[in-house]
Amino acid sequence: MAVADDGGLTVRISDVAGTLSPGHLAVARIKPAGTRGLGLWLVRRPCDEAELDHPGGGARLGLRMRSAVARRQAVRPGDRR
Repeated sequence: MAVADDGGLTVRISDVAGTLSPGHLAVARIKPAGTRGLGLWLVRRPCDEAELDHPGGGARLGLRMRSAVARRQAVRPGDRR
């Protein structure tokens, strides 16, 4: 499911097997010799937020990409990001 609003785009992906865990989202970088985990790493690069929950035993991944306007509003004057 994907929903767009004035603040950006939210995508929710459900997996009935429910094998994802919060640790899968915490990977900050990929391992050069790794054979797994590249998909979530790539998906998270353009995202501003990612969340994972397990309703009814499955896994539900939520990804949020803020619009350019919302990103500018999130940075207050004087902030250096």
